[in-house]
Amino acid sequence: MADNKQEIIPPQEAVQVLKGIIEGKYDFKFEPSFIWADKYTTSVRFNCEGYIVQIFVDAGDLDYVDFITASDGREGKYDWWSEEVHGAEDAIDLLSEEEQQILISKFEEKSR
Repeated sequence: MADNKQEIIPPQEAVQVLKGIIEGKYDFKFEPSFIWADKYTTSVRFNCEGYIVQIFVDAGDLDYVDFITASDGREGKYDWWSEEVHGAEDAIDLLSEEEQQILISKFEEKSR
């Protein structure tokens, strides 16, 4: 677990992973038992470019990045980003509505 600020993945780094998927630069693979569940409230977890990312989905909408872990052991978590000490927004909030919809489309395609 990351105990200091240098070991924390900032939300901007998580955004770069998500934008890589959105732009078609990166492929991703859902973790076993995690797939896009359309209109249900659930989480999706996937591997992408050495990262494991879990996004909480509320009734078919991307709500927030629950956590992200890099292959070098660094982590980022919604709870850490939302703490006043870090003063950061969640990675999903840093995506436009259009980018969020594209990401949802990518999840839907991968779930077929």
